[in-house]
This record gives sequence, C-alpha cells and structure tokens, in this order.
Amino acid sequence: MTKTRQGKAYAFFNSNASKQEIEEEIPYARELAQTPEKLELLLKTKVDGLGEEAEQGLIQLVKDGKWKYSIEATYPRARNYQTANELADLMNMLYNAQIIERNGLEIACKQGRAFMFRD
Repeated sequence: MTKTRQGKAYAFFNSNASKQEIEEEIPYARELAQTPEKLELLLKTKVDGLGEEAEQGLIQLVKDGKWKYSIEATYPRARNYQTANELADLMNMLYNAQIIERNGLEIACKQGRAFMFRD
C-alpha cells in the first residue's frame, strides 16, 4: 500500500485581530484567493501543537520569533511548496483585508530534510 502524498506548510504572523475575527475572515479570504477546497487550514495561537512533522529546528525558530499566530495548511496529493503557495495566496488576502500585519509574516515548508522559509 502506497502512502498518499500530503503537502504541509505553515504561516506565522501577527495581528491585532482576535483569533475569532481571523477565523471569521478566512472563508472570505479563501474565496478571493480561490484556494482549493481540499486545502485544510488550522489556525493556532503561537506554536501550540505545531504537529509531529515540525522538526525541533522549526519549532525553535518560531519560538524565537515574535509571532502571535500560526496557520498549519495541509493539502492532500500536493507537494509542500504547492501548499506553501496556496497558503501565501490566502495570507495575501488576509493582509488586503487588513486582518494581518505584513511585517513579520513568514511561510515555511519542508524541502528535503530542512524547513525553508518562502520568499
């Protein structure tokens, strides 16, 4: 039995909005960004439960950062960089809606054995 590919990416960001306000805005941002329906998003405060895949190095980078929120994106049958691109589109829409701050926004995904921050 072959393992189904599943892309994963993370966004780390700051916002003056509450978690509830961000959660309420995400469906509109998804629609504008035209993200795939199968893209799953999980909004978290700080780095709570980053997931088993997140290596210690990424967790330390995040803890050293000044981010208030993170979004974990999962995209079945996609590569990590594809997932990061979809997540970046969503984050741009949240920025345009003035929900998140552009300063300090970082998107990361695993490339090979290391986590890379997307430009």
